[in-house]
Amino acid sequence: MAVTVARTAGFCFGVKNAVEMTMAHAGEDVTVLGDLIHNDLVTERIKNAGILTAYSPKDVTTSAVIIRSHGEGKSTYDYFKSKGIMIHDATCPFVKRIHGIVEKAHAEGKGVIILGERDHAEIKGINGWCENQALIFNDVFDVNELDPRKEYVLVSQTTFSREVFNKIKQNIEKQQGKTLEIFDTICYTTKERQAEAEELAKNCDVVIVIGGKHSSNTAKLFAICSAHCDRVHYVDNITDLNSVKFDNKKDRLAIIAGASTPEELIEEVRNTMSEMETKGTNEVIAEEKVADCVAEAATTEKIITMDDVMKSSESKPVQIRAGKRMVATVISANEDGINVALDGCKVDGFVSKEDVNIDGSYNPADFKKGDKIETIVIENNAKKKTSISLSKKEVDIIREGDAEAEKALSSAEFSLTVSSVVKGGLLGKLGTYTVFVPASQIKTSFVKNLDEYVGKKLRLRALPAKEDEEGRKPNPKRIVASQRIILEEERTAREEEFWAEMVEGAVVNGKVKRFTDFGAFVSVKGFDCLARNNDLAWYRIEKPADVLELNQKYDFVVLSADRESKKIALGYKQLQKTPYELAAEKYLVGDVIRGKVVRISPFGAFVSLEPGVDGLVHISQISHGYVKSIDEVLKVGDEVDAKIIKFENNRITLSIKETLPEPEVVETEDVE
Repeated sequence: MAVTVARTAGFCFGVKNAVEMTMAHAGEDVTVLGDLIHNDLVTERIKNAGILTAYSPKDVTTSAVIIRSHGEGKSTYDYFKSKGIMIHDATCPFVKRIHGIVEKAHAEGKGVIILGERDHAEIKGINGWCENQALIFNDVFDVNELDPRKEYVLVSQTTFSREVFNKIKQNIEKQQGKTLEIFDTICYTTKERQAEAEELAKNCDVVIVIGGKHSSNTAKLFAICSAHCDRVHYVDNITDLNSVKFDNKKDRLAIIAGASTPEELIEEVRNTMSEMETKGTNEVIAEEKVADCVAEAATTEKIITMDDVMKSSESKPVQIRAGKRMVATVISANEDGINVALDGCKVDGFVSKEDVNIDGSYNPADFKKGDKIETIVIENNAKKKTSISLSKKEVDIIREGDAEAEKALSSAEFSLTVSSVVKGGLLGKLGTYTVFVPASQIKTSFVKNLDEYVGKKLRLRALPAKEDEEGRKPNPKRIVASQRIILEEERTAREEEFWAEMVEGAVVNGKVKRFTDFGAFVSVKGFDCLARNNDLAWYRIEKPADVLELNQKYDFVVLSADRESKKIALGYKQLQKTPYELAAEKYLVGDVIRGKVVRISPFGAFVSLEPGVDGLVHISQISHGYVKSIDEVLKVGDEVDAKIIKFENNRITLSIKETLPEPEVVETEDVE
């Protein structure tokens, strides 16, 4: 039976972050508001860590509270702030983004439509950012029922069905004259998880979906799989596996898990299925003919097992060679070692006391006449008619090595030192197992020189065994493994973490990698982002080098992030003081400055104090006398003295008139 565990199974970034944040506060005076995630194992773990749980803000009596990954409404935050309770916010970044969209739309007087389960904690939290006035749908709705005089925005629960979302979107796009802006807020990992579940369900005979009974995303995975596979099982705990029935020889089995399913439960299910698979295999072999079993053993490792010796009474004479593993029957044991008989051999064997146990101990009383022990031939003296030298210790060493190898091979990752290069890949040994790594499974990119990997360690995962084109089972001692799959998963995890942080308004630290005519490319956690020239400084620049230095790190603000196109726009100037803020710190009202006229308008002249900072001299402030047209007095390029009158709303008001002397008043006598 081939067992495939979904690559996306287990905690998503948001859930993992919430669990880690919560456990980091174990032992503190803190309460989780509601069940952190929909999983009983995690809930029990939090309880055992001494962390309290409350289901209403008013029930929180600790000095701090943890907001779970589902998020909460605005009133909840306001309540805790009013009570002076510290908030540790574990809200999923994808959910946080929805809160921002809804809050902004509501403030602008727009209607809000939410797709999802009305009673789900995430939906309640989102609705709380528009004063609980949203329209909530869990299926396709009639757009014509919306108020035609009102603008709307549409968002969805992060775990909403991709299929239903697309139907709703198509239905809306068919309507005419409806002002409705659609935001695709389904979590990217949810999309991948649902797509992978559908693909596995189509190609497997049995599907096991692991997750809490109250988990929305797990329930959707179950529904998706059920649409494509007749034998789908919802597993909340390990006892649910008792109802799973499968054909050990033919069935292909897939294991899928929701975003709130812990790794230990997935591993427990996987191990249990492996044990059921092994048990089933033994039962099948026990029903086959002994001759077939012996023949199969002879074609693989040529090892005669204890079962073979006991079951096959008509075995042919055994060919003895060094390195052959054989089951021996104890004749006698003394201080020198153990005398044994070998079925099918005319000459007896002998195990010296040094070759009995790995630790060097030996007690003749432990070996009774008739006992069966497994040995390996270390020297064949049969032709000299003396005895065959055997070792039990060597078999025990091999067994220990194989036990460690099997443990490693069944884990999600194991290490292997490459011993040689063969056609198409690399080879290494784990106990008596031979591990083959195809060239395509070494890295995520093409490997030109395989020889450079000899003697190096690889991080590997065993791939499911496959039958050949003629339906023959693969050699159980030959394992095909991949390092590429681990590297791809880690890259995906890094991408998930990266995109979760890349939300509008977030401040990130990045390293300037290269310049172009239109901006600078900045590396943020290994991903390229673009900061355009007009977002580098508040004043006009010719090139990015006027502001930034190559290979230096700076803080940037995320202006926009589009995962589909993989484009991220960063801003540098937005984190810097504006030229007017700097000018307000540098100059005082009443200061007289020397500046150049840079622009003239009908109502006044703009004078440059310094690059990027202009002040306005109103036409009434140019001269003590009446000025009909500014062109009569000033022209662009003139240098003038001007007095700063005021700073207001990033504007500087200047006066040339106040730097000039008052005109003399000429008194005249009346002439009669």
